[in-house]
Order: sequence, then C-alpha cells, then structure tokens
Amino acid sequence: MKTIPVGPLSVNCYLSACEQTKKGMIIDPGDQEEIILRYIEREIDIEYIVLTHAHVDHLAATAQLQSKVGGLVCLHSADRFLLENADAQAELFQLRRPDSFTIDIDLKEQHALKIGHYDFQILETPGHSPGGICLYNESSKTCFVGDTLFYESIGRSDLPGGDHDVLVDSIKNKIYTLPGDTILYPGHGPKTDVEHEKTMNPFTTRP
Repeated sequence: MKTIPVGPLSVNCYLSACEQTKKGMIIDPGDQEEIILRYIEREIDIEYIVLTHAHVDHLAATAQLQSKVGGLVCLHSADRFLLENADAQAELFQLRRPDSFTIDIDLKEQHALKIGHYDFQILETPGHSPGGICLYNESSKTCFVGDTLFYESIGRSDLPGGDHDVLVDSIKNKIYTLPGDTILYPGHGPKTDVEHEKTMNPFTTRP
C-alpha cells in the first residue's frame, strides 16, 4: 500500500495491491496522474479505481488514469449528482476541471471488492457527502475512510448534500464498530486508528 499526496489540497491517493497476485486498485486519484503512474509498477494489474466520494479534489485524474492503466471506476450512486456538477465544484474551489468518465460500478453497503487475496468491504458512511463510503479489509486491519474522518477531526458537512449529524452517526455506527487496532487511512493528513479516534477525537467524544 502506498500513499501518494496529490493536488493543491494534498489529497491522499492510495495504491493498494496484493503482492501475490499483483492485482491492485487506486483510491481517490485527485490530481497529478503522472505522479501516481510512477508508483504503479508494470506488473500491477489495476482492477478498480475507487472514489470514496465525488468531490472534485478526489477524482480529477480518474479519466487519465483509466485510459492508461484501465480499471473499473467505482462510486456510490448517491454522489452522482456531485459528479455531474464537477465543473462547478472546480470553479468554486479553483481546482482542476476533470475530464468526463463513466461509472462502471455503483458501490453499495456490504458490497466487496476483491483485490487478489484481499476482500475490501464497502461501508456506507454519508454525512460529508450523501454517497461517502469507506473500504475495510479485515485481514490487514485497514480501512480507507475518505473525508469521513481525519486524525482527531472529521470531514466538513457544509457542502451540498452534507449533514453533520449524519456524519457523526456514520463514524460512530460504522467506523467505531471496527476493531480498535484498525488503521484508518483518511483522504487528507496522517493515518490514525479506531481506538485513538474513539478516545481523542473531540468531534465524536463530546456529549
């Protein structure tokens, strides 16, 4: 697993692959596809490009990467309206306008994406956006959480479709039910773990 910060907002793009089968996926290719491509070894077969949500800073390099390395693009259907308004998002935040691409798989709760010997379970975690998802792998005790949760912080909920109470419920009822030593890989900033956030995150520990 490699973490590749990209774009002006330093989005964590992740490359996750099975060492035995050389099957892999790209999570949240927000920008700078040329940098992401440097990390993809020739023998890695990219099966999926997964978008944890459809904010433009997490997807602007999707079309370019799919044309170079293939892979099925995956997104929760509740965020399609954000994808349809990606140009407006880019203009609002002065970010790169993404080229158009097609969603191949609509992600759903309990849907699993198989990467070689690893199954990543989809957890629906709305609040930052209506279709926000996390990807959890039990055997490696890892969870990619997008912008749902950060180190001692949470995602913003003031963008279209966001809801603070729903976001906090998603964190408590989905992420915090995972084993305490599960490593959490967020969309921005450093990694953390479930137990640390349950005890130290002020946005979820306050009454």
